[in-house]
Amino acid sequence: MAEKEASPPLAELFKPGLDRIWHFFCSVRLALILILILTSLTLIGTLIIQVPEDIKANSSDYQLWLNNVARSRFGLWTTPMAVLGLFDVFHSLWFLGAGSLLMLNIIICTLNRWPELWNSLKLRVHLPDAFYQSETNRIAFTGLSVDPQQAQKATQILLRQRRYRVLEENQGETLYLAADKNRYPRLATLLVHSSIILFILGYLIGSYWGFRNSNFVIPEGSVREVGYGNLSLELISFTDEYWPEGPPKDYRSEVVIYEGGQEVKRGIIRVNHPLHYNKVSFYQSSFGQAAAMEVKDSQGNVMFNDGVALSLITNRESLQRPVGLFSLPGYQVYIISKSQSYFDPLIEAGQMRVEVYKPDSIVPLAVKHLDPGQPAEIEGLTYTFLREKRFSGLQVSRDPGNTLIWISSSLFTLGISLVLLFPHRRLWALCRKGNGGTELIIRSTGRSYAVTSELESIGADLEKTLSAHRSNTEIEMSSNNGEDSLI
Repeated sequence: MAEKEASPPLAELFKPGLDRIWHFFCSVRLALILILILTSLTLIGTLIIQVPEDIKANSSDYQLWLNNVARSRFGLWTTPMAVLGLFDVFHSLWFLGAGSLLMLNIIICTLNRWPELWNSLKLRVHLPDAFYQSETNRIAFTGLSVDPQQAQKATQILLRQRRYRVLEENQGETLYLAADKNRYPRLATLLVHSSIILFILGYLIGSYWGFRNSNFVIPEGSVREVGYGNLSLELISFTDEYWPEGPPKDYRSEVVIYEGGQEVKRGIIRVNHPLHYNKVSFYQSSFGQAAAMEVKDSQGNVMFNDGVALSLITNRESLQRPVGLFSLPGYQVYIISKSQSYFDPLIEAGQMRVEVYKPDSIVPLAVKHLDPGQPAEIEGLTYTFLREKRFSGLQVSRDPGNTLIWISSSLFTLGISLVLLFPHRRLWALCRKGNGGTELIIRSTGRSYAVTSELESIGADLEKTLSAHRSNTEIEMSSNNGEDSLI
């Protein structure tokens, strides 16, 4: 009976597939495609309005934001854009997937290149004579009256004075030297790769586990939930000052931070002078007009008494008017002020226009123009415009990946500095007895002007040292005019 053929090991069955996956992630083309995707997503997230964090957390608020903010700009495209996550790009699967794949690509490329990088630090002394006959980056001294050992010693001393590590090897009557310097700074490319990985990781951590609200608006005298933890913020006052010539002098918001209803910090927020509490930062970003509104039911019970920030701009007419909104049970109420830039034939100075809507309707149930302190009945409720106020626009953020961003920036700067300030230099020398005297040939590799300049400088110094030991043969110097051999 024939013996049954043995099955190959399981590792060998999977090896071809694993090799293909490995080479796929080693591709520089893949890295460029992923960088292009991330750049495009970042551009989309910058150009397209992004849903605020506090609104995104509440499904009804998010739907209201889609209907009243996004749909007014993008119309029928709003729903497919929302499905694709374009209103929350930096938390989308597209962004997470592209960032994660790019990190994996860089890690595998670095691991794949490591043996070659490590071997490049090793220095082979004895190279074939054909290497020294190249027409590029070559200096030749011929007709020297000294022994090859003396020429080799002079070359060795000069290179060590220039901080080269020098190795020597003798092959019969031919003496060889190999020298290099700044070999370990080549490993600084690993710092650069690590910095890119940490930067992407920090950015993803900040996007997914951080908090950012770029449009946190709060009227004077009001308290608003921050949307992160149990924090809330009260705006005591907002002040804007200007120089006599007109340019702004100072914008500042006096605020109180509460945690769980308890005051934990007071401070003033200025442009470029944020307020920090428990790793949450508050930045001054904008300001504008607000309206103090009061709404009572038919029994005189107060249903709403707060400031309304007019932080939006209407685009339904040719005139741009500041708009704010607030919610009542079963209604959405818009407060509209007169245009600040042009004469407004619809709304008089000091008035506020009130438009009341059902949540899913684009047609107002009622429209009223309110004078300060004059109540008006709308849909069975009494609305009163009390007075004008100011609102302050803040950017609130907490970024747990910020530490990684700083570390990555430092590593990137250090890595680039080491590579640029301490370039790797290698050269080889051959000394032997010729027909007319001792021959000394020095050759380096590389195609940059700095390599050629370094070799010419070494040649000039050697010429001074060996000039007393030359017969009548000229020095031959060849600059870098073509491709170099890579050793």
